[in-house]
Amino acid sequence: MGMDIPAETIICDGCKAGKRMCSYCFMCRVRECAVSREVPTCAHCEEYACRLLEACPGFNAGGKENLEAIRASL
Repeated sequence: MGMDIPAETIICDGCKAGKRMCSYCFMCRVRECAVSREVPTCAHCEEYACRLLEACPGFNAGGKENLEAIRASL
């Protein structure tokens, strides 16, 4: 995505959780997509896992396992 964001500053409880958010959230295309589709997380989206999500650094840094667990519980 061409941005230098330290891993320790990437805090995400889900796009609509409204709790902890990193400073990047206001520019996050994944969050923008989830909000527009009215899904709590990408795991709830019928197009999971899309190219937009796969390009997200957090998806490959542990986020995938979390989303897979959420999806399995749906």
